[in-house]
Amino acid sequence: QLLDIRRYSHFFFIDSTTLWIIIAGIGFRFIMPDEVHDFSMLLVVCFSVYMLLIFEMQGRLNTELEKHYIYLIPASSHKKLFYATFAEHVKNLADGVILSVISGLLFKSDIGTIAACALTYIAYGGVFVYTDVLCRKLLGKIHGKTLVFFIKLMVTLLILIPSIVSAIVAGAVSGSEFWTIFAMGGTGLILALTLYILSAGILDNIEVAG
Repeated sequence: QLLDIRRYSHFFFIDSTTLWIIIAGIGFRFIMPDEVHDFSMLLVVCFSVYMLLIFEMQGRLNTELEKHYIYLIPASSHKKLFYATFAEHVKNLADGVILSVISGLLFKSDIGTIAACALTYIAYGGVFVYTDVLCRKLLGKIHGKTLVFFIKLMVTLLILIPSIVSAIVAGAVSGSEFWTIFAMGGTGLILALTLYILSAGILDNIEVAG
């Protein structure tokens, strides 16, 4: 899968998805009113995560899970799932770092906020990847791509509620952009790990994921 991503990338893991997410995230900040510009990095990461959700819903991951050889590998389900999704995490790492560094330099943010922004983006990449896997495990083969897309979208939005609440609370209590992004990213990391644990069983049954 790493080779597949490299093949479609212009440089390392930079492709059209990277460019669209960066342009959309930074562009969203510029169209927002001046009153919220003190939270520039938060605006960028929130809209970039939204764009990532749109791209992940189309997922390259499906093709990897449909390769039947992965079920023959003598390893635990958790290990197989990690390796099957590893390329997605590397891609999100590259995109998150590039997005955060460019945004941080542009909006003169401190290193801590830039790092929190990058980690938040990576964490939600994991949330979206493992939500997709979990939906495949629970739903199996449902005919009708529109229905499957809608169900995945609804499940993902419900899963994001704790992150939204934690970010709002942290922002209200601290008034700090860093702690708001940190709370959002920390919740996202917990959600990603939880979803990873819950979804690993998909690799125990070839009929569920195939």
